[in-house]
Amino acid sequence: MILETIVSTLNDEGQVNFAPMGVVVESMESEFVEIRPFKETVTFQNLQATESAVVHLVDDANLICKLALNLPVDEIEFEPANEIAGQVMQQACQAWEVQVQFADTLSERASFNCRIRHRHHLKPFSGLNRAAMALIEATILATRLDFIPLQFVREKLSDLEAAVSKTGSPQHLATFQQVCEFVDSHSGNAVNRSEAGRQ
Repeated sequence: MILETIVSTLNDEGQVNFAPMGVVVESMESEFVEIRPFKETVTFQNLQATESAVVHLVDDANLICKLALNLPVDEIEFEPANEIAGQVMQQACQAWEVQVQFADTLSERASFNCRIRHRHHLKPFSGLNRAAMALIEATILATRLDFIPLQFVREKLSDLEAAVSKTGSPQHLATFQQVCEFVDSHSGNAVNRSEAGRQ
């Protein structure tokens, strides 16, 4: 199954990068995680350099969406990982420190098969309501403007707006508006591939 997460990686200089990304696991109890970044992403470069990452399970859809679209976010608190070279985001519900066991980098989209070295249980998962799920789906659409027709994206956003407006918080509504503005601002232009929601 695919989990929508935030993956943190370090570069050679120890600088941390946070990227929303769908990772593949067999189950929540699995010892292995597959991370599948595109080659032009920072996550790909960092995984090649350090062969380690931290996979974060979060219940903050606003944070996922803003990171995916490079929108301003509040300061992210993080601390060094226990078993690998990495940083653990303190806003997460769970964090999995992972080490690359095997990498396939021949395809356009790389595959890093990783073993979970350490699990952090930071706080209870509060759940995602309809607005949060709709917001994540809207963001995934916004990151795919380079190969999904703009009109299709706008129609889907219109459908998703009802769920956000009916069940969302003021923060959900504000972020959804930012997603719509992002789509409008990129109309007719190719969008760099984002790491959010890629499956």
